[in-house]
Amino acid sequence: MINPIKLQCPNCGANLDINPSLKQCFCVYCGTKILLHNDNEYIVRIIDDAKIKEVELQHDLEVRKLQEQINDQKMQLETESFDKKQEAEAKEKQKKRIHRKRIVTVVITLLVGIVGIPFTGPLALVIALIFGGILFFKEIPEQEELRTLKEMGYAKYPKDVGNLHDREKDTFELELKNAGFINIAVESCHDMLLGISKKNGKVNRVIIDGKTPVPGKIYQNDVEVVIMYHGR
Repeated sequence: MINPIKLQCPNCGANLDINPSLKQCFCVYCGTKILLHNDNEYIVRIIDDAKIKEVELQHDLEVRKLQEQINDQKMQLETESFDKKQEAEAKEKQKKRIHRKRIVTVVITLLVGIVGIPFTGPLALVIALIFGGILFFKEIPEQEELRTLKEMGYAKYPKDVGNLHDREKDTFELELKNAGFINIAVESCHDMLLGISKKNGKVNRVIIDGKTPVPGKIYQNDVEVVIMYHGR
């Protein structure tokens, strides 16, 4: 018959009679799991399963969090690379469209100028060259830039909006839509009691993303745009 060994529970202090052939046991009073034996001596040590599980869980969470960060960074790099490629392709298409339109503009300008010479003399050619030059250097590049921005999901606030207080809310809303903005709200300031003032329906101010817009600035096309107007 194997004689039991006497041990004291390190958690509750209870005296325990333990079979020396065991390597671990549980305290019959408090349930603590105890490591008992190595090759040379009896050792009393608490094994906290809950703590081990907590450490393992924390480790798993940290590994998962690290993996998510790596995946997010990888996705961000892929997105940036795709965006740059898409932007380069869009700008290349823009250049080709501008080139084609400029060629057409030059041809039409010369034809109009030549056809008009018999009627108005050299003045016809001068006028045609002036209008052709405006199209060639200003209108065509601006139109194509706006088109490219729309294709890429952006919108450009007009550089020259004039005096906002003279603008009709409906026409200005249409101008912003043509510029590429798709999330536009039109709200009254409720500052016209009778509604017979000349300011009725005129733009009071414009707010983009909670701020006063910067002329010529490029925004995401779905940014929140609010047109405030004078009205009841």
